[in-house]
This record gives sequence, structure tokens and C-alpha cells, in this order.
Amino acid sequence: MCEAILAMKPNLAEPQFEYRVSWAPILPAPHLPTSVRLERRTLDFIESTARTLRNAQESVERPIEGKVVKLSSLDPTDELEELADDRQVTIRFDLDGRAQNALVPMVYADYRSACDAHRDGKSIRIMGRLERTGKQWRLSGPHDFQVLP
Repeated sequence: MCEAILAMKPNLAEPQFEYRVSWAPILPAPHLPTSVRLERRTLDFIESTARTLRNAQESVERPIEGKVVKLSSLDPTDELEELADDRQVTIRFDLDGRAQNALVPMVYADYRSACDAHRDGKSIRIMGRLERTGKQWRLSGPHDFQVLP
């Protein structure tokens, strides 16, 4: 549940946000609040809780190295310098002797460099928390991106 709430969080420039629920009219509505207000400090607590509940291998900061195998961007010219789920790469890397793919959201400058690395067949290295989401890996909090020689 923590991961689901974190996946829905809006731009953190907002001091707080609210979720509303509409119950199906076929069933009698339970006596629960119809809205929940979450503040930025609440999200910090939820993120900490999620990290605690994750597998130990997933919650540690680690580098991944590999080739860019897929590029995805809704608008490749959007130069906003913030992580964006609509601007991400898929990196093929080795985990315990097996090839795996990880989705990595990127800032604009890193995304452009990843495009160049993909074109040139170069490997990349990036730090972050490797997390399993369903059947795929995702690198959260990516930083220290570099193209390897």
C-alpha cells in the first residue's frame, strides 16, 4: 500500500494533496472518510515505511552498470531538470549472474547522454535503489549517472 501511495504522489512542490473516494452505488457505502489529506512530511514517513518493508537487497543504494536497451520519452525536447516517469531508459544489467532489465527515470541532461550511449553502444553506470515492482526492476532515486568509456 505504501508503494501504491508513493506512485500516486503529485509534484512535491505542493505542500499537501488529497485523495477522494467514491463508493459504488450498488453496495452500501461503509462508514469511512471519503477523503484523506496527505502532507509532505506524511510522504516522508510513508517512504521510510516502504523502504523498511522492502527486501534488504532492494532497499540499499547500489550502482548498476549495463547497456541502454530502450529509450522512452513523451517529449524528448522537454528540458525540465527533474526526474520524469515519461522520460526513462531501460538498462540491461547483471544481477547475481543473470541479465535483468531496470527502468530508470531520468533528468533531461542524463537522458540525452543515455541516448548518445545507446547510439554509440557504450555502457552506463548509475546509482540508486533497485526495487522490484511486479515483474520488473526499477531504479528509484537515480543519481551519479555516467557513460563508461
